[in-house]
Amino acid sequence: MTNIEQIYSALNNLRQQPIDGYHCLRIGINQISLLGWLKAQTGNKKFYWRDKSGDFTLAMLGVSHQISTLEAPNRLTHANYFGGVSFNPKDKQWPGFSSSQFIVPRIEIRCNQGQYSIACHINARDHHLNTEIDACLAILDELKPEVEIHSAPLNFLIEQTTHSPDYPLWQCMVNSVLANIKQGSLQKVVLSRQTTLKLEQTSDSQGDKSIEHSCWDLLGQWQHLTPNCFQFALQFEPDTIFIGSSPEKLFRRIGNTLHTEAMAGTTPIGNTQKEHEQFYRQLINDNKLGHENELVANYITEILEQVCRQYSQSELNIVKLAHVQHLNQTFSGQLKTRVTDHQLLNLLHPTPAVAGVSKAESLKIISQLEPYIRGWYSGAVGYCSPEHCVFSVAIRSALIQNNNIKVFAGAGIVEGSTAELEWHELNNKVSTILSLLA
Repeated sequence: MTNIEQIYSALNNLRQQPIDGYHCLRIGINQISLLGWLKAQTGNKKFYWRDKSGDFTLAMLGVSHQISTLEAPNRLTHANYFGGVSFNPKDKQWPGFSSSQFIVPRIEIRCNQGQYSIACHINARDHHLNTEIDACLAILDELKPEVEIHSAPLNFLIEQTTHSPDYPLWQCMVNSVLANIKQGSLQKVVLSRQTTLKLEQTSDSQGDKSIEHSCWDLLGQWQHLTPNCFQFALQFEPDTIFIGSSPEKLFRRIGNTLHTEAMAGTTPIGNTQKEHEQFYRQLINDNKLGHENELVANYITEILEQVCRQYSQSELNIVKLAHVQHLNQTFSGQLKTRVTDHQLLNLLHPTPAVAGVSKAESLKIISQLEPYIRGWYSGAVGYCSPEHCVFSVAIRSALIQNNNIKVFAGAGIVEGSTAELEWHELNNKVSTILSLLA
């Protein structure tokens, strides 16, 4: 990597500085593949974030500071945090993931509008300055040059594919929700499915476990197929990586301006022009799909009434992805004074797009009915700084654990839903990533 000697020199010069809090040492570097750089490294704590626009990307190694909430008293002043929250903090969580985790990385490479830099984050508030500098130098000593992100098919050998729930249980779950809706206690519940792919264990030419090593290739190919999505990867522990390519923004705050969206109501894209036109008309005209989106929009409006001095909303539009398309409505507002990112996250998440209406009752029913642990699927993942905060909804995601890839999808159950059609919707939503695996 260029400027590596300059980084070493700058770090050692900090030993003579009166630093007793958070400090970020940043130096410009030449263009680099951030996914290829992460793929090459051997550390167990690796993180990746790419904004929906593609203008802002982060690749991160190690942890300088970790907190369990974005509340101000626990944070390092002026530091930037990456992380997220699970779908339901009251439920059981995945191994290696708590219900809420945010980190300041030890080493970070970022691309901001085409400008590349490397940063070392120094937490001299909680640790001795020299200890922090030595920790950064230790990671820098182990850095390896970026490697290629493969665009060729990954050709994983899938031994077994299982669904949780399977289709008979899915039918029972949908019917149970519809019965509750008919009684008037609910308007919508988002039920989900975990598809587990058990893979044959092989090794690549470097001797690394091919599944773990290839997750960065998988994310790169997923990014290529869905360039207008948020991409993320979180590896807090060895052998467990959560990745995703999400089309849905939970919220973005720039200064005191808030942006959010209601994304709900889904049809396939179609394989022919005739199918494309048919599904487009269905998305525009179907009352059930419109009702799904309306429930989310109404919920967001209620939140904006609480946190904004004023706000506006767009007309309905359509977001098209590789295999599906969604109804979408955007909102913008000016935040009231003293509204924090912690408050916004707690108020907006989870929206009816991933939980239901009413929220409390939907969360209860989901916990009772779903036979697997959602964990961070349909949670929120994002990046937060004092000036700018953005969170994506962690849908279109997968958990890679040892020899398994777990792929997730959900469907909103409202009056008029049928188990068969919603099952097909689940299949459509996972078709993009499955096309990269098989």
